[in-house]
Amino acid sequence: MPAVYKDNQLLAVYGDCRHMEDGRHFWSADEDPLQWAAYNLAQGIKIQPHVHKKRNRQFACKTTEMFVVLAGKLRANIYDLNRASAAVLMIEAGGWLCCYDGGHGFEIMENGTKFLEVKLGPFVGVDEDKERF
Repeated sequence: MPAVYKDNQLLAVYGDCRHMEDGRHFWSADEDPLQWAAYNLAQGIKIQPHVHKKRNRQFACKTTEMFVVLAGKLRANIYDLNRASAAVLMIEAGGWLCCYDGGHGFEIMENGTKFLEVKLGPFVGVDEDKERF
């Protein structure tokens, strides 16, 4: 999977839903607070119905975010821990990006660009969560 590293620090991973390998691929480590996987399964495969048990989850971490571009094109600027540019990625419809560390910023490259953002909660306010640069 394509990834952005700086000084052995994982900053982001990215890919394209249109070019997924067959099967189930869990990309997050068991200890990561944001768990995610990619599925490309054959017709007829079933995932057994289930519920998730309520349990205490405690961790101290930076916010991990996942972005999925549904339409259009997004320019993702990835920064290292010192806020220096580490990569520039063009994420098009069907593409995704998961930001683990460092910083990031976006520029909308086409009218009608739509994307989803998924991150850890609960939301505690911008001043508590972000430091803009």
